[in-house]
Amino acid sequence: MSKKIYFITTEIIPFANVSNIAGFSTYIPYNLQELGHDIRTILPKYGFISERKYILREVIRLREIPFEFCGNQEIASAKSAFIPKTRVQVYFLEDEYWFKPLTNLLYKSKNGRVLTDNAKRYAYYAKAVISTLPHLFWVPDIFVCNGWQSALVPNIYKEHYEGTSEFYKNIKTVLVIHDLDEYSVVEKSDLLDIGVKIHPDLKGKKLNIYDVASYNADAILIIDRPGKKISTKLLKKTAFKNNKKKISIFDEKDTEQVDYGPISKSLNQIISNLSSKVTSSKFSLSIYFLTCAKNHGFPKAALPIMMPSHLVWLNISFISSIFLTSPLPITGMLTFSLSSFIKSQFALPLYI
Repeated sequence: MSKKIYFITTEIIPFANVSNIAGFSTYIPYNLQELGHDIRTILPKYGFISERKYILREVIRLREIPFEFCGNQEIASAKSAFIPKTRVQVYFLEDEYWFKPLTNLLYKSKNGRVLTDNAKRYAYYAKAVISTLPHLFWVPDIFVCNGWQSALVPNIYKEHYEGTSEFYKNIKTVLVIHDLDEYSVVEKSDLLDIGVKIHPDLKGKKLNIYDVASYNADAILIIDRPGKKISTKLLKKTAFKNNKKKISIFDEKDTEQVDYGPISKSLNQIISNLSSKVTSSKFSLSIYFLTCAKNHGFPKAALPIMMPSHLVWLNISFISSIFLTSPLPITGMLTFSLSSFIKSQFALPLYI
């Protein structure tokens, strides 16, 4: 079954290519699209990405996207292009402070040290990405969160966005883990500043971002590479023991070139399983309502608030025929006395 997938990453070839997630972010979206899914990708617009070379286009509805971050009102914008030689759309999230100054090392400074503000940078990114949905007029079924850089998306979505509007309902999250290294360790104080809730099982001043995300992600895909079986270490952690049912492990074969076909099929199966759970819950809800209807009767048809035979309708029609300006408050009133007159005729709701 075709699904709408928002693939969240920080590297895509040829725009940014620092780690092994770049290849994953390039070929997996293409393969999922070939399987029939509606997929869109997003990554930061780094200063070194050439708009002219890659034909980045302005998207009017993605200008000045407002959102809150660390108690401040922020504004981000995005441009659009395609992964070369594909039909996979890429959004480039712009920010003068967090993304533009970065070098092509991305996560490190020129002296090789890990940037100390990575946690806040990619938490900012997570909030900005989620905030694009109302501006895209598009509601995905799945967030695919690629690597530690987008690992906070499940937490931020569930804690700050889920259920707040029609754009934030029933979206499932898949966390993909490629590496277990220094980048994934963050200060607990940074997470609290961002507004991320820490599960009581997690202790210490420094936390692994995957541990934090494991409690909120709906599914977790761990990729084991030849000579790098990170699943063994992860499954010893308390957080992963507690969330073992969510975990799938893909064992990548020892080949010169990565074959993304089998990984795509594994991810597609995870997406299918999550989708079936949503369908099942909706089906159960339908059965519940049908049972209630059988026991208590179906509700009567809704009655209109106002009909042409109602007194308020007749008065509004008469007054509207005299004045050029509509007397309805929603479009503007001529005088206070006219407003009071219409309000006195009684209509529900009162703001009509």
